[in-house]
Amino acid sequence: MCLTEYDEQKNLLWFKEDGFKEGKEEGRKEGEIRFGKLIDKMVAAGRIDDMTRVATDSEYRHQLYKEFNITD
Repeated sequence: MCLTEYDEQKNLLWFKEDGFKEGKEEGRKEGEIRFGKLIDKMVAAGRIDDMTRVATDSEYRHQLYKEFNITD
């Protein structure tokens, strides 16, 4: 590629989009791990009935993250 063909704005946009995709995937994986830890602790505590609510109620889920001391 010749220096005159370089498009800085196009390159910056590509890097931004690529970084966003990577960050989104990483966040998804971390969220799944965190949710798995919550489910494990709920099973160990015998809180089986709460699992349906945790799956559908994000406020309650965050309350239980705190209760079971599961951090980000």
